Amino acid sequence: MAKRLFDFVVALAGLIALGPVMALLALAVKLDSRGPVLFSQTRVGRDSSPFRVLKFRAKTGASA
Repeated sequence: MAKRLFDFVVALAGLIALGPVMALLALAVKLDSRGPVLFSQTRVGRDSSPFRVLKFRAKTGASA
């Protein structure tokens, strides 16, 4: 029980600390190009069970 509480508190602190950075990144992606800021990808995890990951979209191709 104590480990789960510790994991929750650390994850919450990380989200609070990185929230403004992620918001600025989302704004930069949105201003740079059209489309959604996040995209999902299916990955294979423990025991070959698939899970979904949300990722920030990145600009691809040569920049001018």
